[in-house]
Amino acid sequence: MYNVERFIGATLRSILRQNRDDIEVIIVNDGSKDSSRSVAESILKGSALHWTIVDQPNSGVSAARNTGLEYATGRFIKFVDGGDLLSDDPLNVLEREIVRTGADVVFGNYVLKTPKGKNNF
Repeated sequence: MYNVERFIGATLRSILRQNRDDIEVIIVNDGSKDSSRSVAESILKGSALHWTIVDQPNSGVSAARNTGLEYATGRFIKFVDGGDLLSDDPLNVLEREIVRTGADVVFGNYVLKTPKGKNNF
């Protein structure tokens, strides 16, 4: 998370809507200078999910992901950026695909929303 106070609320609410109770949310605050951290805390406070916020000096997205991996305890990892929104049930779909294929990495589809419309990928 880096200076995403405008987006982080919607991102976290999309995670909270997932049909799972075993999600571990690790937010790496990569030196945000805005209110991203307090917005995230206010949304996650009272949530039944296990969550933590880790603060570090701004080091970039790769370093932030590596920090998140150091804290992760789950069997599967899904990276979600501060402006991403999860659709309904993608975590279950990705897990089923990993189990079915035995793959180490699974990529899902995404929709990029731009001011001029949507592009499906």
